[in-house]
Amino acid sequence: MGVPERLTRAVGALRLAPDAWVLEIGCGRGAAARLVLERLETGRYLGVDRSETSIRAARENVPRADFRCEALERLSVEGEFDVIFAVNVNHFWVRDPAAEVERLRGLLAPGGSVTLFYETPGERSAELGDRLAAVFARHGLRPEVSVLGPKLFAVAGQSPSASQTSHR
Repeated sequence: MGVPERLTRAVGALRLAPDAWVLEIGCGRGAAARLVLERLETGRYLGVDRSETSIRAARENVPRADFRCEALERLSVEGEFDVIFAVNVNHFWVRDPAAEVERLRGLLAPGGSVTLFYETPGERSAELGDRLAAVFARHGLRPEVSVLGPKLFAVAGQSPSASQTSHR
């Protein structure tokens, strides 16, 4: 299975600790999962996608990963993720993603990060990046927009660390 450059750049930008617990939204056929698992030692990976066909293929392509055919809004897990990411998942930008970002915030460990990667025409990047950064900020995630290539950019949001928050 060939790995698209956008996925290689995206996973490389995540700064994964060897013991991180990682959630990928819209994991597709598992190409990014393989890259994530190469960087983890004792960490864990969970990939979710709404497509049963994609999840079946992901399980065949990366048998040591955990994949679920499940919608983000119904995802039930024990514990909190250190890193949550998605690549080219359109429901974060085709409408107001406030409910999805709030859900991700609830799945995130203190000090953890959510990163949304998009490969878009250059003129849309700034608009989309600014809009997503504003949503992240409204939900208590410290936003940062990064350009990773000619068409690839990321919007990352970090949650406060445990010492910075008393409500969790």
